Amino acid sequence: ILVADLYLEAVIPPDPNANVVSGTIPVDAVWRAALSPYFVAGTVTVTAGATLTIEPGVTVGIAPGASLLVDRGRLLAEGTEAQPIRFEPHTHGSSWSQIAIRDSPLESRIAWAVIDGAATRGNVQGENTALHLDHVTFTNTNVQLVTVDNTSVVLQHCVFPSIQNDELVHFLTMPADGHALIASNWFGTTTGYNDIIDFTGGNRPGPVACFLGNVFTAGVDDCFDMDGCDAHIEGNLFLNVREDAD
Repeated sequence: ILVADLYLEAVIPPDPNANVVSGTIPVDAVWRAALSPYFVAGTVTVTAGATLTIEPGVTVGIAPGASLLVDRGRLLAEGTEAQPIRFEPHTHGSSWSQIAIRDSPLESRIAWAVIDGAATRGNVQGENTALHLDHVTFTNTNVQLVTVDNTSVVLQHCVFPSIQNDELVHFLTMPADGHALIASNWFGTTTGYNDIIDFTGGNRPGPVACFLGNVFTAGVDDCFDMDGCDAHIEGNLFLNVREDAD
């Protein structure tokens, strides 16, 4: 296993103690708590067959416009309640792009993490893969939070804040052997006749989405917009759902 500080570039980070990372990660790498913080100076791409593991307690500061891209690889960013992982702008008042995971047969996992200041629609994006988010808090953003396409997904115990003029979560198509569990999350609201969750895909007798025990604090259109699909919906709490008059 290689430690990610092998991928260093001659960029001056905002924290002189930070490890500077950029470019391609072609083999398994670990971003270690003992070496935190890490400074993503340019988009980092985890390529086919490689796994990037981020240890509990790591802070990842990301430059404006930079992303963490998992292209046929895998991301394991699993913090703990006592030692969460933070993805945040590298300087106060700036923003970064997104975490995008694409075309991987392996499930990527983000747990006990804060995703702060991501500015691209789909702060976390999954395409043709499997994605597991557990105890993830999104903050300081005003764009769509999770965008998935042909992806199995578990979203549980996450905090999705209010945004404007978009859906908080957008799900398009269910893999034939896939799954979708959205459970015990807290959802803010949005504006402009947008749904909280827009969901397409999944029909019996195949797999269907399960929405269990979520809290919807407000809504201006549908809390669940289920487009041509079946679903199991149980134990959710809906508050302040009123049509947007604007």
